[in-house]
Amino acid sequence: MVFLWLYNVLAVHHMPITSLFSAPARTELKNHFINYVYHRPFYFYFLNVFITNPLYFFVFVLLKKGVWNRLRSDHGKIVYLLISIILVVLTSLTLYGILGGTYQMRYILLSEPFLIILLSLIPFENISFLWNYFGFFSLYNFLLVLYNAGYGNAELYSFFEMVARR
Repeated sequence: MVFLWLYNVLAVHHMPITSLFSAPARTELKNHFINYVYHRPFYFYFLNVFITNPLYFFVFVLLKKGVWNRLRSDHGKIVYLLISIILVVLTSLTLYGILGGTYQMRYILLSEPFLIILLSLIPFENISFLWNYFGFFSLYNFLLVLYNAGYGNAELYSFFEMVARR
């Protein structure tokens, strides 16, 4: 699959191999990127976590009473700890942005391991309809990463942001 993607980038789109390792131009950073990351809404992280990786929508399965009760009985207070860490990271990043910092998607990598651990605790074997969504969300993630990597975007843009930029 990687070889197909490389063929597409190098042969079909005629991009030089150096474009896979290049950084954005200074003019792009000055005119677009810096301005762009300063003028994002305060809820940016809480929304974009799900837009850039829709697999995290499965966290909302925790709202089902049976799933929540089973998780609490099986894993105890670790569930509360994971949710607390995720919320503290996202809230801290939001406050940083409100106080004059930038909103950049790479910052949420601090919460990724805890989101993944939380998702691994959910008993998906009892919720069969989620497998259909899993396939769609995985395909979405795969295409999003290929698109962003193929066009050398300075950060991971969601498809919605890319449409708005054009």
